[in-house]
Amino acid sequence: MLNVTPGAKYSIQLIDLKGDVKSATGFTADNELITKTLDYSDVKSGDYTIELIDVSGKQYKRSLTIKK
Repeated sequence: MLNVTPGAKYSIQLIDLKGDVKSATGFTADNELITKTLDYSDVKSGDYTIELIDVSGKQYKRSLTIKK
């Protein structure tokens, strides 16, 4: 679940440790709290950073480990 500003545009990016973007999804928030289902089934196991970026450039980062 994400806490966002209704009407604002966002991007969710999955970035590997080399800094390469492996997946990117854009959306416009329709509520303050939203749930996004992300399919990373084609991404290799490993450590990543997932970033939520709004149109003003604010970034929110979290570490993510994918295990298959």
